[in-house]
Amino acid sequence: MTKKKRKLELELARKRLIFPDLYHVEEQGSESNNTLHSEQLINVKSSPFPGNNILRLMEKRTKDIIATGYPLEIESNGVTGPTQMGSAQINMESMSGCLKIIYFQIENREPIDLHLFDQYSFLNTMMAYQLGGHDQSINLGDHASNGYDSNVIYPKKGGIEKAKKSESVKKLVKSMVLYIDANPNFNKPKPATLARAIHAIIQKFTNTGQNHKLKAFANFELNCPEPKTIGTWISNLNLDFNGCPSLKSPRYNKLIELFERDYPKSTIERILKKYEIQ
Repeated sequence: MTKKKRKLELELARKRLIFPDLYHVEEQGSESNNTLHSEQLINVKSSPFPGNNILRLMEKRTKDIIATGYPLEIESNGVTGPTQMGSAQINMESMSGCLKIIYFQIENREPIDLHLFDQYSFLNTMMAYQLGGHDQSINLGDHASNGYDSNVIYPKKGGIEKAKKSESVKKLVKSMVLYIDANPNFNKPKPATLARAIHAIIQKFTNTGQNHKLKAFANFELNCPEPKTIGTWISNLNLDFNGCPSLKSPRYNKLIELFERDYPKSTIERILKKYEIQ
């Protein structure tokens, strides 16, 4: 490997660390390691609410890493699954869903669902483990030095360009799934039923005005992902949809009602724009 290429890989590795502040990254042409300093982490530690602020910092840095082209999913032996970064992001979004409900209960002086606190703690532990594993693999050189999973470091341009257009749609679907998954008021629906409901909402959106011309939907037949495609995306999230047996699962019409209330046209547009890859 040439010195120039090695330097570029090291620079990319630094950009893909969640906490470069806590790791040593090998410097080009030197056997010694230099600590990467971050004022952000120091400010978080000294803030009045370091626990909440460290989550916000991790969310921001995760988005920055994804912006470098780091994938949220990889394919192995014909099976597609989330990377450690992808799993961590799923847990982060689930945590946000839990907090949204908890804050709602507090603001309305309703009894706090202790199950949500326990779920939040579990998700937090898993997320920390996954992000730690992500940083450790990069720090050990699994990605930068040993050519581990070349599709992660140097993804094929054609595959990325094809996925770019529909990435924001997948994010929209994930947001809708996590919204239902975080709701403690009913048993979880069957993935197939949930996929049909999400498909109906997206189809209604694309049939409104000029939305069918959005680039996000260009790769889909009739400008909308099929229920089967959405079902595959839901399956890849690896969420538990068993729920609480003592509660009823929401029917298709109930899911439509919930989505129409909390995912109006403006919300869908905001999510698509937020995750649009230029």
